[in-house]
Amino acid sequence: MYHNRKTFSNKMKNTQYILLLIIIGFIIASCNKENPDDKITYHYLCESIKPYKFKTGSYWIFQNDITGILDSIVVMSVENDLCWTTPSVHGQPGTLAEFYKMNLKSFATSQVYNDYLTLYYIKRNGGGDYGQNGQPIFMADSDIGDEFNGMEIIEKFPTFAIGCNTFSNVIKTKITASEQYQPMFTNDTYLCFAEDIGLIKKITDLGNGNFDSWSIERWNVIK
Repeated sequence: MYHNRKTFSNKMKNTQYILLLIIIGFIIASCNKENPDDKITYHYLCESIKPYKFKTGSYWIFQNDITGILDSIVVMSVENDLCWTTPSVHGQPGTLAEFYKMNLKSFATSQVYNDYLTLYYIKRNGGGDYGQNGQPIFMADSDIGDEFNGMEIIEKFPTFAIGCNTFSNVIKTKITASEQYQPMFTNDTYLCFAEDIGLIKKITDLGNGNFDSWSIERWNVIK
C-alpha cells in the first residue's frame, strides 16, 4: 500500500513538472509573439533610385549659361542608415526605411546642403527623426504628370544634349515654390537629372521672363 502511494506521488510530481514546462513554454512563446522587433517592416532603396547615389569625392562643375561663371558641387560626405518612418510603440510593429544622404557644398556660393535618397525619390535637405524633412526634387519609376509635395515630373528625354555632351534617360522636374512641403526654393525651379550622373541642368524662374540657368560642364562621379 505504501508502495502504491509513493508511485502515485511520483506520478503527480511528474505531471506537475510537465505542466510547469508547458506553462513556461507558453509564457516564452507569448513574449516572443508580442515583441515588436519581430514584426518590424524594412524598406530599402529601390533599384531605380540607385543610379543617383554617389560617394564622397564626386563632383559636378556647372557653368552659368549667361555669365559664364563656374560653380563646383562636391559630395563632402555621405550617410547610409535606417530611420523610423513609423515608430514601434505600444507593442505595435514599426517601419524602418533606408536612407542615403549626400552632404554637398557649392564652392561658388559656399552653400552647404544635402540630397536625401529614400525609397524611390530624392529630397533636398532631407532628414529628421522619421525622415520627414526636406523638399522632394526627383522621383524614379514615375510618369509625366506625377506630383509629390510641389514637385512634378514634367518631361522625359531619351537623349538630351548640353554642349558637346549627350545624356541618356533624362528626367525634368519642376518645383513650384508656392506648393513646397518645406520651402527650399525661393522661385519656381526646373531640374534635369541624367541616369548615373545626377543633376545636369538647373533653371530658376526669376519672374518677368527672366531665368537663371546653369548647365553641367564636366563631372567625376564615384559609384
